[in-house]
Amino acid sequence: MTAAEQFASVAALDAATHHAVEVLPPLDPPYQGELDVPTRPTVSPWFRKPNSLGGAA
Repeated sequence: MTAAEQFASVAALDAATHHAVEVLPPLDPPYQGELDVPTRPTVSPWFRKPNSLGGAA
């Protein structure tokens, strides 16, 4: 990987990161109460995905 290719990949990652950061703040205040309790939104889908993908359930 040349320096130019590395710079391009870093610039792309930086642009993607800044885009995500710009999109999140408008959504943050309404969902702040749910984000303070991460048990439901985080754990529940996390346990459903392996069951649907792996068929273990």
